[in-house]
Amino acid sequence: MKKAFAEADIYLSPPILKEYRDAPLFLSAEGKIDSVQLQGLISGIASFVANARIVYPQKRIFVCRDPKDNMLLECCFAA
Repeated sequence: MKKAFAEADIYLSPPILKEYRDAPLFLSAEGKIDSVQLQGLISGIASFVANARIVYPQKRIFVCRDPKDNMLLECCFAA
């Protein structure tokens, strides 16, 4: 991960941060990961987020087949 931050800027938006918060809990509740995996996932996400820049998209984009994925393009556009 250090290489990624050394070679590029990493940007996140509030909707992506919400996804990062909700996904591990969903996976745990569904029994798809155990408590050790949950802790590892949360730790990894926390270290990634701590080094990212937060942007606040002002423009909505509607191009992805899955509408939930538009937030990724909105973040890119804002960055």
